[in-house]
Amino acid sequence: MSGAYKESEPADTGLGVYLHVPFCRQPKCPYCDFYCTAAGPGLIESYLDAAEKELEAQAAGPFSGEWVVENIFFGGGTPSLLDPKQAGRLIRRVQALWPVSASPEITLECNPEDLTRDRAEGYRAAGVNRLSIGCQSFDSPMLAALGRSHGVDRNYRAVEAARLAGFERVSIDLILGGPGSGKSGLLKSVEAALALKVGHLSIYGYHLDPAASGYGRPEFAPAPDESYCEQYLAVCAALEEAGWLHYEISNWAALAEEVCRNNLHYWQRRVYLGVGPAAHSFLPPAWRTWNRPDLSAWLRASAGGDHGAVRGGERLGPEQIEGEWLMLGMRLADGVDIELVRWFLCPEMERE
Repeated sequence: MSGAYKESEPADTGLGVYLHVPFCRQPKCPYCDFYCTAAGPGLIESYLDAAEKELEAQAAGPFSGEWVVENIFFGGGTPSLLDPKQAGRLIRRVQALWPVSASPEITLECNPEDLTRDRAEGYRAAGVNRLSIGCQSFDSPMLAALGRSHGVDRNYRAVEAARLAGFERVSIDLILGGPGSGKSGLLKSVEAALALKVGHLSIYGYHLDPAASGYGRPEFAPAPDESYCEQYLAVCAALEEAGWLHYEISNWAALAEEVCRNNLHYWQRRVYLGVGPAAHSFLPPAWRTWNRPDLSAWLRASAGGDHGAVRGGERLGPEQIEGEWLMLGMRLADGVDIELVRWFLCPEMERE
């Protein structure tokens, strides 16, 4: 099996660009373990300058060549802390450095409390064509239990603002298995999202890693395993009945064209470039790099002209590559090659 997947991969010139916006309001949500910090005076402008420099360095270095950008994704953190002009500045820089496909997917994650109609119209004018709104729940007690600062009304107003601004592609994030949660409450949130006629749902299982501020605190403990499983299976059944495509463990699309292209770059082990502190990049089949989760160090490295000073990397061996194909492929509805599964179940099989 070793090497077989590298050789069978089709030529792929599609590039995904991930822009990690490392800013969020403080304190962070108690379950959040993503790298982010407060947006102090002047930090966002410094971030934008450094992100442009990193894009330029990558376009002249590892990501030079015949790449065509298929999708750009603003993640975080809270990307909606960038105003439309700031988001547009990075989009234009990407467009200046690489060819862009005829219909790229350009997504920006938003907190509901940030998204007014004027701001949504600004994002759309800047080139964003898909919004991912972090509603998390349509139940007020659950939002409080999750430590969210917005109310249910902001969820509805944010989606309405996106629609009034002309966004045709809108995704909603929900959380299952949160503190004190149950099947009926989660299904009400799913029903509320479906009633808003969005085209994509990401429903992520609640968990607490040691980096989260709620870790070890009983009031933020996830639902018991039995309830957790019951909630997940209930969501799967409800969305299947509604005719939605369950294309990945935590992601559903109303139609095939609503599937998130950015997500597929990760799960299908396709090429993606990550920019910003804590961002990861991947050049198939074996080369992965990442930036240290340290905004100050990343800014200093940029000022010194050496982003490599904060970058780590690894070259995957054949067994790691095959393991990733198995693990990531089993997240997807498409599954994996049965021969790869047999190889893992029977490690004594002779490798080619």
